[in-house]
Amino acid sequence: MEPWTLGHRALPSERPTRLDRVVSLAPSITGNLLGMGLLGSLSGVSDECVDLFEAELEVGPALALGSYRDLDEGVLAALNPDLVIGDARVNRAENVTAIARQGFPIALARVDDLDATRIFLEELGVLFPRSGREAFAASSLLASPVIDSVADGEDRVEVVVLDPWHAGQSLPELCYPADLLRRVGALTIHWEGSLPIGEFQARYPRARILWPRPSPTDLPSGLAKSSAVIEVSWQSLFGFGFGTASAIKELKARLSE
Repeated sequence: MEPWTLGHRALPSERPTRLDRVVSLAPSITGNLLGMGLLGSLSGVSDECVDLFEAELEVGPALALGSYRDLDEGVLAALNPDLVIGDARVNRAENVTAIARQGFPIALARVDDLDATRIFLEELGVLFPRSGREAFAASSLLASPVIDSVADGEDRVEVVVLDPWHAGQSLPELCYPADLLRRVGALTIHWEGSLPIGEFQARYPRARILWPRPSPTDLPSGLAKSSAVIEVSWQSLFGFGFGTASAIKELKARLSE
């Protein structure tokens, strides 16, 4: 069974209709399923989902399956999921292929911008019709003129995302958080896992620094009291879908401070 794609109007005509046991392989997916009120259908999640949504997940049935980069395929198979949903940005191709070979339906979200976010939400509404109203409402918020507006050139700023979660990875120019930041006034965007304070200040003397929380590391010494640092939630920057509309309003306000 081949994986299929969410976010590009490519839902297969033949797909599971009963989705009582759903496995989420990434926090971006878990956040949306929780937003749709589907906690009771989540039978498995990645360790990163537990880290970011511990309070919500502790009252549900979901089992932790390991890191989204190194999933325990044996535990996943024992859950016998009706559908597995992953995020193409973070889930390893070999894990996805192995799950598909076991015969489990698997869908991968490929959400690189706000247009794909709208489509992704609409497709979640189709997949989970009993909770579809919430997904379609969230999608409609992203079509409003307020959301589609782009900051004037004179208001644009240089932004550094200090992101240990993606340390060592080269994020593409076209990706969801980059499109989101450009919509709210970022002129140029840099991704850094960590830098010594002296090198940081020399390289980015006038940039605004976004610090997604929670983080696996502490803020580098010397930046903690800097007025250039803006703490934001991980969900605001990387959690496409239900939180996108509020994230745009929050980030636009914070970058204009």
